[in-house]
Amino acid sequence: FMAFLIYRKVDVLWVLLAASAAVLILFRVSPLDYLSALADPCGSFLPKAAELVVLVYLINLLGMLMRGAGMEGTLVSGLEAAFGDKRVMAAFSPMTMGLLPMPGGALLSASMVDMTLHDVGDGGHKSAINMWFRHVWELVDPLYPGIILSSQILAVSFADLAFANWSMFWAMILAGSLLLLRRVEHTRRMSGISRPAGLLRVFHVLLPIAVAFAVTLLDRAAHDTPFRWLTGPLPGVIAGVVVAVLLWKVKIRGVPAAAKKAFEWKMLLVVVFALMLATGIRVSGAVEGMRLDFHRCNMPVILVIAVLPFLTGFLTGVTVAFVSMSMPVVAALTASSSAGLLAGFSVAYTMGFLGVLFSPVHLCILLSAKRFDTDLAATYRWMLPPGVFLVLVLVLQVLAVTFGPGFFHGLFR
Repeated sequence: FMAFLIYRKVDVLWVLLAASAAVLILFRVSPLDYLSALADPCGSFLPKAAELVVLVYLINLLGMLMRGAGMEGTLVSGLEAAFGDKRVMAAFSPMTMGLLPMPGGALLSASMVDMTLHDVGDGGHKSAINMWFRHVWELVDPLYPGIILSSQILAVSFADLAFANWSMFWAMILAGSLLLLRRVEHTRRMSGISRPAGLLRVFHVLLPIAVAFAVTLLDRAAHDTPFRWLTGPLPGVIAGVVVAVLLWKVKIRGVPAAAKKAFEWKMLLVVVFALMLATGIRVSGAVEGMRLDFHRCNMPVILVIAVLPFLTGFLTGVTVAFVSMSMPVVAALTASSSAGLLAGFSVAYTMGFLGVLFSPVHLCILLSAKRFDTDLAATYRWMLPPGVFLVLVLVLQVLAVTFGPGFFHGLFR
C-alpha cells in the first residue's frame, strides 16, 4: 500500500497518515488504544517524538550555521585538496557522519553531499549516495544500538559480531562505489592548496561534529553518574552547535536568521508522522503476529532468519525492532555451533539492515529525500541495484559457509 502511494508520488506526509489509518483498520486496533498510546506521557511516542523533533531541528540548525559561515565551501575545498577526487569526497562526508549513531543523522551529511555534487541535477542520485554511505558503519560499528543489543541477546562479543559482518561492510562500500559513484564525474584536484592544509580545513569544519560525537559517546561512560543528563545525542548536538558558533566565528546577528531557516515544519512533521505509524504497528501486534505465522508455516531456517528481520525492519524502520524480534530466533535455530550462530547473525542482521534502509518509515531516508527535494521513488531507484548486489554477496557467503571447505567455517569462529 505504501509502496503504491510512493510510486504514485503522493507526498510522504499523506503516505504516513494513510499507512497509519490502514494499520488501525486492517488490524482492528481500537482508536482509543491508539490515542492512549500516543498521549501516554510515559510511553514511547511523546518523549521520543519531542526529543527527535528537537534533535532534527538542531541538526538542521548546525547545517544552516555551516552554510551561513561558508564552511561547506571550506570543507569541499579541503576534501578536494586532501583527496583530489569528487567521488571520494561524496562518499567520505556521509561515512564520517555515519560514525555517529544519531536518529536522522543523514540530514547532517546531506548539505556536504549537496555541496560536493552541486553539478549533479538528480536529487534521487544524491539522496541515494547520502543514504548508502551514511549507513555502512551500522553493519560493524559497536557503537550502534543494533550491534549492542545483538551482542547481549546472542552472548557474543562485539568483535566477533563485527568480524562476522566484515565482508558485508566491504561489499556495501564496493556496491556503492561501483553502482552509485561510477556515474559521478571523475574530477581531480585543481586547487593550489597543499594536502596538509586541506586536511587542516577538514578538521576545522568537522571539529563541531567530533564534539557532538564525543559527548554522545560519553553517555555510556556517564550512565550511572549524576552527569548523565549532560551526555547523549541531544546534549551532543547542542555542544556541537555551541562549538560551531565559536569556532566558525558565526556573527551573533546571523544566528536568528539561521534558526529561522532551520525550522522546516514539513520535515518536523515527517518525524512525528513516522513515529505515529511506528506506534500504530507496535499497538497492532503486526510484527509479533508475523513471527508466529512463520513458525506455524514450518519455513526453512535460512528463510526464517532472512525474511523475518527484513520484513520487521521494513515495517518499523528501526534497527532495534528487527534485532529484538529476530535475534532470539537466530539463537534458538543456530545455537548448535558458533560458526552457525555467527553465520545466522550475519544473514539476519544484513537482511534486517536492508529492510530498515529501504523502509519508507526510516527517518533518514525521509529526511534525506526532503533535503534534496526529491521523492522516495527516485531514491529507491538508485539504491535498489547496490541493494541487490549486497543480497547476492550474502547468498554467496551463505553458500560458502554451508558447502565450502573448513576455511570458510573458520571465518566465523
